[in-house]
Amino acid sequence: MYDFWYGYLKKKYGDKVKLLYTDTDSLIIEIETENIYQDMVDDCDLFDFSDYPEDHWVIKNLPEDQWIINEEDIECIE
Repeated sequence: MYDFWYGYLKKKYGDKVKLLYTDTDSLIIEIETENIYQDMVDDCDLFDFSDYPEDHWVIKNLPEDQWIINEEDIECIE
């Protein structure tokens, strides 16, 4: 989370990102940007979109090489 905050968020957004709250494994942040969804698509390797509905704008705009893993796609190898 430290790397994500300082290495990505602060580097990308500078003073336009504010840390509002933190917990053991989460950050609640405020970001000033033109289009947060486009920012997420641009840096899609940093985000998990597996719970997004298939018709969501982000999913429709992901690069072809970005994998979306659903529960049905996961097989247990024994």
